[in-house]
Amino acid sequence: MPAVGHGQTGTSAPSGAAYTPPGYSLSVPSAPQRGTAGTTVVATQSAAHETQSIRGLWVPGLVGLPVSYVITWVVGSVTLPAGSSAADLAYIPVLGPWLILGEGLNGGGGEFYATMGIIQGVSLVCLVLGLAIRLPKPRTDGPTVSLRPTSSGAMSATLHF
Repeated sequence: MPAVGHGQTGTSAPSGAAYTPPGYSLSVPSAPQRGTAGTTVVATQSAAHETQSIRGLWVPGLVGLPVSYVITWVVGSVTLPAGSSAADLAYIPVLGPWLILGEGLNGGGGEFYATMGIIQGVSLVCLVLGLAIRLPKPRTDGPTVSLRPTSSGAMSATLHF
């Protein structure tokens, strides 16, 4: 008789063995009660499916982007002529420093705006990649033992550490 679980169709448990859906494992109680089969199905959370973001990328991006943005518009509003289009461009994050360079600076300062454009761009990339890329979360719990019945009626043990 085929047993149907979530995400699996037409799979059947070996004869004499209980069907365990993905994400569940068999555990044996220390003292089986009378009238029970001696095994219980317990939900387990697989550590292979737990992920985490890359903190070493998104934290510097989260700090670098607003700091360099504020420095850019403060310096731009102080050094650029008031009312000019270049002074207004200083308020645009990431693209603002490059647009200021495109306007042409009469008094110099091109190196500053190029540096701020690079810092803002790299900070944005670090922020996005650090949050988008997911790495497997390292296991913090101790070793576990999984017991599973085999098709011949014996038990199979797997140790994860």
